[in-house]
Amino acid sequence: MVLDEFNVLLSEDTISRHIVGICFTVKQTRGEPTTCNNEVNKEKRKILAEVLISHNERVIW
Repeated sequence: MVLDEFNVLLSEDTISRHIVGICFTVKQTRGEPTTCNNEVNKEKRKILAEVLISHNERVIW
């Protein structure tokens, strides 16, 4: 892209030093399983949360 537009060849080290200099980090993305937030699992988490809340209401602090 830079070579095409500006006729300049940049090494990965040059780009890395510049990115580090402006405190910009690149993080790897993480794939999310398709079952992670499906309706069945959302309902299961809701039921679990309700059970935990009901147990918490019985505790005397």
